Amino acid sequence: MRVPLSWLHEYLDFDLRADELVDLFSLRSQEIDGVYRLGVIEGEVVIGEVVEFGPHPNADRLFVAKVDLGGREVQIVAGAQNPRPGVRVPVVLPGSVMSDGTTLKKAKLRGLESYGMMMSERELGISADHGGILLLDDSHEVGRPVAEYFPVGETVLDIDVTPNRPDLWGMIGVARELAAILKTEYRIPEPSFETGGKPTRDFRLRVEAEDLCPRYDLRRISDLEPGQVAPLWMRRRIYAGGMRPINAIVDATNYVMLETGQPIHAFDALRVREGIVVRRGRTREK
Repeated sequence: MRVPLSWLHEYLDFDLRADELVDLFSLRSQEIDGVYRLGVIEGEVVIGEVVEFGPHPNADRLFVAKVDLGGREVQIVAGAQNPRPGVRVPVVLPGSVMSDGTTLKKAKLRGLESYGMMMSERELGISADHGGILLLDDSHEVGRPVAEYFPVGETVLDIDVTPNRPDLWGMIGVARELAAILKTEYRIPEPSFETGGKPTRDFRLRVEAEDLCPRYDLRRISDLEPGQVAPLWMRRRIYAGGMRPINAIVDATNYVMLETGQPIHAFDALRVREGIVVRRGRTREK
């Protein structure tokens, strides 16, 4: 079970370093398989606005950007080609320490100086996508720290959950366990959502194995596009939790599973028009 510490802080307050948590959890609960770090571990990451963007005069596969960092303009050489004038991007400044332990320095690339780096989702620990720079909307103020909008670094504990402790297969369970160890309170954030209309009557559900499944719940969600992207904060938590962000629908189900430990599944209503039957498997059935 991968536990992002920034997510764990949402459920309880604690002032412990990662190594202290490892020792405490290993002695009082479950072993920790490892500690992972994502994004920028130390340093400065700010919001920049691309002022100019064009090809590098001395390299076919490089590009040069002039980026406003809020009162000062810097030149950055990049390999990605998706930035354009007017967009806002996260910029990590020289002296920052990345998750692999390297320290970013000012550099000269094919004859041009580069001050800092525009960052992709993978470099920020949001997803495995490194095909382009993360583009931000105008709600992100130029020159402000990116950390004011979302964390730029993450520490993740990998807990070796034994089969007799399935209650630790979700963030809430881990928070409850840590609260018991620290003799403190934990909290479960109240979900905020709206439902509309009456219960749907045009979908059939039949449970034939009530001794194995006494209850089966369904909720119909409409007006969602298949390729709709989940919010950045959700994608970041899913990725830190060891899963790959896919789209808003799948990510929402995976998020609930990571939080509660309860797997859920999203069905395409068009593919299950005849309804859902919950029953025992038949011989040789796959």
